Amino acid sequence: MTETVFHERYCSRCGKEFIWNPDWVFRDGKSDAAPVFCSWSCLQAYKRSRPSSKAERRERVIQAILDGLTITEICALLNEEAAYVWYWKKKMEKDVTDDA
Repeated sequence: MTETVFHERYCSRCGKEFIWNPDWVFRDGKSDAAPVFCSWSCLQAYKRSRPSSKAERRERVIQAILDGLTITEICALLNEEAAYVWYWKKKMEKDVTDDA
């Protein structure tokens, strides 16, 4: 029989410390790096705070990069995952070097 392991984490929305089981947790996405939440209401509030369309999300991230914000600042400000911001930052840098 496998023993269940519980972990202490902080909610990605409200910051509350809670104990969670990796097999049963409120998460935005399927990856291990996806943000975790203490409750269904925190998960839904997080989802409502994000833009609805992919184009809107992209434009907000690109504008924040052009404004000179760091990846950490953009993630906190726009509720985006670091991998998504990193992707657009690298894509923009590549486009600039390709044009030169």
